[in-house]
Amino acid sequence: MPKRKSIEDEDEEGGSQSQAALPLKAETADDLAARLCRFVLLREHTRKPVTRTEIKEQVMPEHKAQDRSGKIFKQVLAAANDKLRDIAGLEIICEADAGEDEEAEAGGASQAGPSQSQATQGGVRQAANDRARFQLVNKLKDPVVPPLAETTMGTAIYHSFVEVILSLIRESDGTIDEDTLFECLSKLGLKRDSKLPQQSLEQEKIESIVQKRLVAEAYIRRIKKQDEFEYVAGSRATLARNEERAVSFNAEFMDV
Repeated sequence: MPKRKSIEDEDEEGGSQSQAALPLKAETADDLAARLCRFVLLREHTRKPVTRTEIKEQVMPEHKAQDRSGKIFKQVLAAANDKLRDIAGLEIICEADAGEDEEAEAGGASQAGPSQSQATQGGVRQAANDRARFQLVNKLKDPVVPPLAETTMGTAIYHSFVEVILSLIRESDGTIDEDTLFECLSKLGLKRDSKLPQQSLEQEKIESIVQKRLVAEAYIRRIKKQDEFEYVAGSRATLARNEERAVSFNAEFMDV
């Protein structure tokens, strides 16, 4: 089975068809890296991944047009990650590292003639590259976790709800259809139109939290399959959580 190409490999192929952008001077790359660090840190409070297009537009707009190969983007990203790792143990990670497949979800290329198919594949690949999403991930071996006493009840309840959803997905062999998910939640007293207690910031209904908030924050992915929707774990669930600890806790809880 052929190895799936990474975003970086596809960038290189796209760039070979046009004049490759020259690497930035060290001082320029450092300035843009500092700008990228500020951007992702300020965006982190939204808990939503940021796309490659957003980064280029907000951090390096003056280089967006000439960086068709993605070399400047990767140079700045690498420099920013060096800063973030050294200062805070953080890293900007592409969702592709968590198994996300933007090209597959885009529907793939058409089955037209060779030249048309290649053009379609190139367009799909470029669109997938532009949509590639990145998020800030704690890479410390022993990350600092605030004591439970300092965690608000609303935050604790929300994170517990996230773990319930991810546990249901895990116990369903990694995929659960929407009707089954909400049926399981209703057995826990969490109906579609119910609300989580202690949510002071926003009183969302359970259905909205699952379909919108958890998807937006990349804890889960909502995928349409024919006439129904299915849920799988998202990139944040893979990159920003300790899955082994979650499984261990779930096992201990079930044994009580």
